[in-house]
Amino acid sequence: MLRRKRSAGWPSARRTERGIALIMVLWVITLLTVMATTYGYSTRTETAAVRNRLDATKARYLAEAGVQRALYALTEPAPESRWPIDGTEKSWSTADGVVHVSVRDVTGLININGAGAELLGGILRVIGLETERRRTLTAAILDWRDPDSLRVAGGAEDMDYAAALRSYDAKDAPFHNVDELQLVLGMTAATFQKVEPYLTVHGGHTEVNPQFAPREVLLAMPGLDAQRRDSMLAYRSNTGTAGVLSPGTGTFRVAVQAELPSGARHSLRAVIQVRSGPVPQFTVLSWKENG
Repeated sequence: MLRRKRSAGWPSARRTERGIALIMVLWVITLLTVMATTYGYSTRTETAAVRNRLDATKARYLAEAGVQRALYALTEPAPESRWPIDGTEKSWSTADGVVHVSVRDVTGLININGAGAELLGGILRVIGLETERRRTLTAAILDWRDPDSLRVAGGAEDMDYAAALRSYDAKDAPFHNVDELQLVLGMTAATFQKVEPYLTVHGGHTEVNPQFAPREVLLAMPGLDAQRRDSMLAYRSNTGTAGVLSPGTGTFRVAVQAELPSGARHSLRAVIQVRSGPVPQFTVLSWKENG
């Protein structure tokens, strides 16, 4: 009886097929691993992004709550229960984070629409500008806000803005807000960042009320000697209550910083006019976040 001879290459072919199948399985496993890793990374990234947005939202609302708390304190019926309005910081903790709030009557700040050259130059001196630069920048500020086109010595009018290739002229009108100061010829971003905390366009005052002024503004005030300045700061530090100060003008800058344990932060600064009465009324004059 004849037997069919088995092909000599058959075992080798089977081994080749098994090898190809094994390689394909390994490739599939590798592909699935890469897909799973990528999906996991994407999920973690999206989760972190959602958490960051949630924390940012929490911090923003916590800061807004700080403004509301300050307004409540400003309208307390009993004067001794009201918060100081000289910039003294109040802080407290909540389940979500920490809130830092300060309230300052705007007359403690330098009104760039009413301050004279000495006071404007004084605050530029305090933040570190050398003599010639603060002289020209002070003059440029005066030229920006005055109604005429006559250049103050060292200042800047329309022709100077044109020569500097600016797309605008000197305004020849009051500043609408403090941020507008950045348009003045000679004002740099670094200088503005340093000087901005001490300035305002609200209150209608030309002189600073030293009861509410920060130390830097007191240093800038002409005619205020060091002994009087230091005694005023010491008095405010020792008393620490709004009741020992005059009631103020009713227009306040409220500055808030909210911080979460995760590190999320939100800063807010508002200028609010408060009208007392059986039902207090509030008017928001400016609102700046993360500035």
